[in-house]
Amino acid sequence: MKHDSIHLHDHLAHLAQEKRELIFGVTLTIGSFVMPQHLAAYLRKYPQTHIHMVVANTQELLKQLDAGEIDFALVEGYFSKKPLQLCKKCGRITCTVMGNQGGGTNA
Repeated sequence: MKHDSIHLHDHLAHLAQEKRELIFGVTLTIGSFVMPQHLAAYLRKYPQTHIHMVVANTQELLKQLDAGEIDFALVEGYFSKKPLQLCKKCGRITCTVMGNQGGGTNA
């Protein structure tokens, strides 16, 4: 039992030191005006994280998301609003959540 405790402690210490990677996409407007301050705050809190932010149009980001090339996307504009979709590459269920600012329908 003591050996398990030591192993768990060592494993958790290793995970704390391990570099994390976050790959996501944003549209140009979001990348330029929304993300800088949020990324700076995140990196101050989690400096070991390697962040790769892809800036592209909505359709390209949705293609990359569907292909499993990015972890998530923050997009704007019109696109298919299927609320639940199965990712073809990883088999995970993804959910798109949108605001209702313009009086449109929720996904």
